[in-house]
Amino acid sequence: MKQATDSGVYMLRGFCNSQAGQDKTLCVKYSMVYKFRIRVLQEGYQIWNEHNSTVHSSMEALLFYHHLFPIRDGTYTLRFDPDSGGAVLCVTHRCQILKFRVVASMTADNRREFGFHHLPTVPKFGSLEEFIVHHHKNPIRGSSADGDIILKMPFQLVPRCQQELDFQQISLDAAIFTTGSVAAVSNKVARMRSGNFLVLRRSQQPLLQQPGESESTDSSAAAGAGVEHSLVVRDDHGSVKTFRIVERDTDLSFRPQKTFTLAERPELVTDRIEKMVHFLCIASKFLSPEITLLVKP
Repeated sequence: MKQATDSGVYMLRGFCNSQAGQDKTLCVKYSMVYKFRIRVLQEGYQIWNEHNSTVHSSMEALLFYHHLFPIRDGTYTLRFDPDSGGAVLCVTHRCQILKFRVVASMTADNRREFGFHHLPTVPKFGSLEEFIVHHHKNPIRGSSADGDIILKMPFQLVPRCQQELDFQQISLDAAIFTTGSVAAVSNKVARMRSGNFLVLRRSQQPLLQQPGESESTDSSAAAGAGVEHSLVVRDDHGSVKTFRIVERDTDLSFRPQKTFTLAERPELVTDRIEKMVHFLCIASKFLSPEITLLVKP
């Protein structure tokens, strides 16, 4: 932290399971390194000093709050709410951050609509983008004390939240997940059409050391070694290709508690294997130039 050059850089201590005996602390770099103890209550998480009485439902919500505050009135952002499956709209207004729950409901013709949970009479919209644009022009009717609230400046782009919501709607056919040996699954995929695939899921066993990797006696490295799953695909030329998806525990006491990394393209990391597969189904040629599109068998 002392070597950090930018103000606002922060680190967390005591939130990994391996640090269970340490105080939970938020360290922030400004002209010096400031340390804030985090109190874990039954209701949630709170910065433990006389200036912060707000209790946040999760550690993610606490960090999100302090990223956003203080910024000028009308600055807003959306964050995905895993508990409700919807979103939370956070808006700065009169030196406070107001939060509004946004719910996604289904219409009679099986389309999603977005609207405020506490204002059922306000119009609903087919996407979060339409919802946000509307409230740039039309005020959100707050309480008499709050007054009307107008959205002015996004702190975080809406598509990020939209993407999280879309991922929650993924319902992959259980038939794409299988067990057994790589050879047996490869033989099965070889009889399918080009683009078809299966995901070979492994039980919780240590990841084998790859050739060329040095051995390590570090217990934390061993804990993070992970479990290797296989994505077996028939490419456009009829050949069967195998890609490795590595599942690791993050050792965090809050989400995400697992990550999934595509070994051949380590820049792709998700917190669910379903997200990984969904992305690869819509990202043409991401895996290989010889694989145009993944198709569910």
